[in-house]
Amino acid sequence: MSIRLIAAINAKPGKGDELTRVMAKDAEERQQESGCLQFEIFQSANRPDVVLLVQHWVDQASFEAHGQITRSRGVPGPELRDGPASVERYEYSGQ
Repeated sequence: MSIRLIAAINAKPGKGDELTRVMAKDAEERQQESGCLQFEIFQSANRPDVVLLVQHWVDQASFEAHGQITRSRGVPGPELRDGPASVERYEYSGQ
């Protein structure tokens, strides 16, 4: 069963563009991880200090491996973030 993760991240006021750039650079590397189907960064057109991270992993094992990498490397741009991300995890069992 594939795994989707959607995280809304608030940048510190006025730092949305910078956070988006930092996260997009990191996303390029994450897209190369085994089992990664999608790892994209979106910046809100209406609220530019809100950044959305959309991940799609082929299965639970690849998602867990990604988590280990993230724990060892840390999240990109922690100094640009305004609090923790709001994270929703979705499982897709359809076609």
